[in-house]
Amino acid sequence: MVDYKQPMKKLCLIYVRVSSEKQVDGYSLDSQEELCTKRAVQEGFEVIKIYREEGLSAKTTERPLLQEMLTYCLSKKNNISAIFIYSLSRLNRNTENHLMIQGLLSKAGVQLISLTEPTDPSPTGRFIETIFAATAQMENEMRAQNVANSLKKRFFEGYITSKPPVGYLMQRTNGKSQAVKDPELFHVIKNLWFKVANEGYSLLDCANELNRQGIVSTHQRNFKKFTPKAMTRVFSNRFYIGILISEKYGEAVGRHEPMIDNTVFYRVRDIITGRKPKRNGYADVREDFKLRKILRCEFCDRFMTSSYVQGRSKKYPKYYCQSRGLHPSVSYDRDFVEEKFKVLLQSITYDQDWLVWYTEFIKEKYHTQYDESIRTRKLIEVTIEELKAAKKIARQKNVKGIYTDDEYLEMRKDYDVDITVKEGLLAEKRMMEMDIDIILDFIVYYLSRLDQVWLDASPEGRVAIAGSIFPNGVVFSKNQFRTATLGFGYEAVRQARNTPMASGEPGGIRTRDQELKRLLLYR
Repeated sequence: MVDYKQPMKKLCLIYVRVSSEKQVDGYSLDSQEELCTKRAVQEGFEVIKIYREEGLSAKTTERPLLQEMLTYCLSKKNNISAIFIYSLSRLNRNTENHLMIQGLLSKAGVQLISLTEPTDPSPTGRFIETIFAATAQMENEMRAQNVANSLKKRFFEGYITSKPPVGYLMQRTNGKSQAVKDPELFHVIKNLWFKVANEGYSLLDCANELNRQGIVSTHQRNFKKFTPKAMTRVFSNRFYIGILISEKYGEAVGRHEPMIDNTVFYRVRDIITGRKPKRNGYADVREDFKLRKILRCEFCDRFMTSSYVQGRSKKYPKYYCQSRGLHPSVSYDRDFVEEKFKVLLQSITYDQDWLVWYTEFIKEKYHTQYDESIRTRKLIEVTIEELKAAKKIARQKNVKGIYTDDEYLEMRKDYDVDITVKEGLLAEKRMMEMDIDIILDFIVYYLSRLDQVWLDASPEGRVAIAGSIFPNGVVFSKNQFRTATLGFGYEAVRQARNTPMASGEPGGIRTRDQELKRLLLYR
């Protein structure tokens, strides 16, 4: 028989949650469970079931155990009268969701009891409970905002904010995690870039190579093996040339060591997308921006890029540096800086009178060496004829039986080696016998019209010409070009041109001829 005088025991559930294994946002599951159980016993409840949710965020109600617990509570046959939680943030961090859950539980006659906040069913208690729920949401959103700001700052400082691609790994350096070369895989992936660029490797060849070596991708959770599609993602990742890409933040210059340069990257991209590969070294040159691959940033020394920037009424051509976030923004008007560059070229252009003297000196020196070359060539030709004659005589003596076959073969081998060496020397001498007048006429034209020659050249030719004059590129700052390093030939001619005329007396200043010899011929 049922004893109706004995009060019915109140039934309850316990819900505990942590958002990660590190338990960064509260007590551990065991601690929450222990405290909730003690409180339930103190208030005369019998704990029917405990729900332990681990590694899931409270921003959403789409949590398996939470949904299971709500379904259990709303079933009248279970007679649940309360749910114990350590704090409201364990149940939810969204005010709207909290009120929805609270409404469902209230209709089912289930009280929500928090160990750390007031949760009584009175109007005042409900109001205070809502404030605490909103506070939990605000804390969560502020934490997310701080994390987002930190990630953004980290990105523009050049640090990757996600897993690095294959060939790199994360390592903590100076208190910050950053991508570094994977000692085992870096050179494996680098070799694949060059095999595609230079040896005709296909995406399937690359995938098979990595699978054969047992290499695993860290970007795929259920990784099985590399496929051509996976290799397409590898060979389109600009991380390998030192650029960080983010859909949210854009792009920035990374602090990690690039695996390849732009030339290899874009050559591989052209190959795998079926486009005709561009010529090496000139993938970034453009006809409408003449200083591409020439103009460098004054802060980071990288080559500046260029594009048309939208203004109020039209687009304006600009040079600018892509190293955003690492130094002040740098951009120049295209027409202004290119006009300044022509002035710079004119400043190292030489007058016709000086160039005539300069080329006559070179011609005189050349003809002295040329005459010596002719004499040497004639001696070599005579020697070759003598060796061929001696070889012929040896053959005749072999036929007559004077030399055995073995002796003749040994002698013929020696003669052939000597003849080959002498013919190589002869070819070198003939290469030296060029038409010096044609070459010097071109030099005079070139050096007296540097700015015009540069303008008339193709985009690739302009890069080559500027590279020969300024091997380290040029830097534009404060509306003028900094003093640039000249190539050796131009520097030698500049010094020779600035050498003062002198009598050549002993102990006096060197004559211009003497100085030119020192700079050009005896260095």
